[in-house]
Amino acid sequence: MAAKPNKRRRELNRLQRERENRTEVRASSSDKRRPLVGFEQYYEITSTGNVWSKRLERYIKHKFEPFNKSTFILFHINGETHALSVWEAVAKSWLTPEQRAAILAVVPREQRISAAVLKASSNLINLIASEYGVGNRVIFGLLLQGDS
Repeated sequence: MAAKPNKRRRELNRLQRERENRTEVRASSSDKRRPLVGFEQYYEITSTGNVWSKRLERYIKHKFEPFNKSTFILFHINGETHALSVWEAVAKSWLTPEQRAAILAVVPREQRISAAVLKASSNLINLIASEYGVGNRVIFGLLLQGDS
């Protein structure tokens, strides 16, 4: 009989499964894409945050940050390394500055103070996301980041 994995191994296995779920590319080459702001000649991005490499002609996987359990885009251009949060890349590429300001105006600043408060507003976030045609994480990140 095989021994049970120890507690640390179970935790590492759980993190690996979570990383795989969050970085899996769930898009097809026919999905609607827009140029990634700041990197228009190299990449395009879908409204859900999948990044299409024009050079490779395929989607690239997100990187996973296990400490805050978020995903980001990491790529190298001309010897420089660039990292972008997925929600920020989608917000800048899919939403105009006026649309971002309108989204921020929906939820008062006092209610955007923490992730816990915003998670309680998940129905509102879902509604806003569907209205603007972007993912929930984009709206959540935009509200959490605020006016900066």
